Amino acid sequence: MEKLNSRLTTQPRSPVTSIADFFGGHAFYRHTLFFLLSLLVIGITGYYFGTFDQSIHIPFLKKEVNPALFPNDPFFELRKTHYSYFWFLFRPFLQLGFLEVSLFVVHVFSTYLTFWALWRLSKTLFGSNTVAFLVVIAFSFPHLGFAAFPVFEFSLLNRTFALPFLLFGVDWYLQRKYVRSFLLLGLVNNLHALSVNFVMLMIGVDLLFRVWQERWQTRQKGQIAVGFFVFFLASLPVLLWKFGKSPLDFTLRPEWFSILSHSLMYTVFYPLSTFPTVLLLTTCGVSAFLLYFVMTKYQKLSVHAPVITHFMYAAIFLVGLEVIVSEWLPVTFLVQFQIIRISILSFIFCYVFFVASLVKKFQEGEISRNQFHMQFLSLFLSVTAIVPLLVAFLMRILPKRDRIIAGYATIATSFVVFAVLAWQMNVWRPGVHVFPQKTDWYDVQVWARDTTPTDAMFMTPPEKWWLFEPDWRVYSERSTLVTLSEVLEFAFTPEYTDSWKKRFDILAPGAREQFGEDLLESIRLTRDAYDRIPEENLREVAAKYRVSYIVVAKPRTLGLSLVYQNASFSVYKLQTLYARLQAQ
Repeated sequence: MEKLNSRLTTQPRSPVTSIADFFGGHAFYRHTLFFLLSLLVIGITGYYFGTFDQSIHIPFLKKEVNPALFPNDPFFELRKTHYSYFWFLFRPFLQLGFLEVSLFVVHVFSTYLTFWALWRLSKTLFGSNTVAFLVVIAFSFPHLGFAAFPVFEFSLLNRTFALPFLLFGVDWYLQRKYVRSFLLLGLVNNLHALSVNFVMLMIGVDLLFRVWQERWQTRQKGQIAVGFFVFFLASLPVLLWKFGKSPLDFTLRPEWFSILSHSLMYTVFYPLSTFPTVLLLTTCGVSAFLLYFVMTKYQKLSVHAPVITHFMYAAIFLVGLEVIVSEWLPVTFLVQFQIIRISILSFIFCYVFFVASLVKKFQEGEISRNQFHMQFLSLFLSVTAIVPLLVAFLMRILPKRDRIIAGYATIATSFVVFAVLAWQMNVWRPGVHVFPQKTDWYDVQVWARDTTPTDAMFMTPPEKWWLFEPDWRVYSERSTLVTLSEVLEFAFTPEYTDSWKKRFDILAPGAREQFGEDLLESIRLTRDAYDRIPEENLREVAAKYRVSYIVVAKPRTLGLSLVYQNASFSVYKLQTLYARLQAQ
């Protein structure tokens, strides 16, 4: 198949094509572009240290480096079943005092690698500098797929670090460099097995179709067999760790699954829910698939289109399986896979093909220059695939004289609506914070770290955690009785459920029974339940669990010894009577 750039050699070259060819022909400037786009997307998305998922990973890392921390805190047993070697790489930086800087540098590097991988994948698929250039430009603005999982996140995680290498692996697979592809995927499996499992499933579905449709040469079969063997060898460290601890669990755990889904993870497990937030996110995810299958002639865009289509079939199958698991069959190991996460890969494929489709239509004269610019802008400025899908649909049904105005009106309206919603829901807060934000919550943690014994047990507001707010353990380096955010981790270790439930129900009585579809409501219910606990009950719980200090949000006060306060929080130390009870 001819490359997109050479489809119409008689057409005058557009400025975009000239710019794209310039970057395509100069490696230094191309990689400078990737770096600048990385800074752009980080600036728009924001960067935060120690919040969201890092609220779990950083205390685990500190415990590995200093085993004396967090004694008698059962939550830290879960680090032994978090099957990833990624955070181990940062032990030296933590010991040297450079953890924050190292995480930010690696975050910028992994973002840069993702843009590089997107360029390479686009070039392999379409052989077009123009498509590759427009793809990396398109992804320099934040985008969300199913369950609100973004392509670029606001902190470094093992899944964000793994993403570019997954795309490199797919690129090599498309080029039939099987051994190289499977070796890379096997190595990345030691860092984030969930993501690699999705790619391997996509590859497996493609191989099944190809076995059915093609007659393979013996040499090609041999390369694939060797590739799988190399993948197994490269994955051996994490496989030995995983299956040495816990084999695949085929049991049904409805109570555990109910706690996961109705506390913080409802959007992950119920894509067909009619709850407004989930319905919107599912519509966003489905729109991406419609962009690929309905709004592009994907079969004619690339010789590799059949492989990507098989990948899309695999994603659709898994999303369907997620519905079955959630509604009727919560098999433990399938729940642990959090299947909806595969949508990030399918989302990327959809956007790449849609960009290629726009370029092809413009080059062949099917759309005008103004319409091309407008439709690309609908892709670039939209947080979700709903907007480019809607604009593409309007281009098909409206008279030519109305298309441009209707398209730009749709883009402007959707941009304002999504920006306002994101700001009001506190899910978008731009700003680059390489080091911790100096908030009252941070200050009380630093006080605890600097003035209390290492083995001190605290009772803290269990709801204090969010996208941009750290868990208690991150900076205090002190144990706490229980937190709501622990749910994110025992999603992989259901055996911890009973222990967590017992302590959580004591500290937030009645909250868990009211959890539903809205995670923000779960946080509010937990906060209100903790704030309403009578002081006498707090004292009893403190004596039972050997708690030394109680942290409450103002304006609440307790009849205990006040040892620290700031504008938002007060810390009380238990009286001598309770200290004696703790020692018994």
